[in-house]
Amino acid sequence: MSATETHAYDFAPAGADDWRELASRENDGLAVALLWSPSADGVKVTIVDTRLDEAFELDVPGPEALAAFHHPYAFAATRGSSPASWRSGSTHLSLHG
Repeated sequence: MSATETHAYDFAPAGADDWRELASRENDGLAVALLWSPSADGVKVTIVDTRLDEAFELDVPGPEALAAFHHPYAFAATRGSSPASWRSGSTHLSLHG
């Protein structure tokens, strides 16, 4: 990995120091990480797509975390969000169902 590459798990809000990576994957310019915070009592999926120059994160209900991790774009779309709304840069999507 070069110094200029960004990983999904590098995309964490300032002050959130207890997010723990549960899983991550990278392929073809897409980095996805599943993170959990004991203090926030929450789970999120972070996505960095270097092909489209996009980065966003999804707050997800615990029982749906793996589905969101494996299919983040489809998960967001089923919650009423679309990739077009992410084009403006880093986005935080709260998609609790």
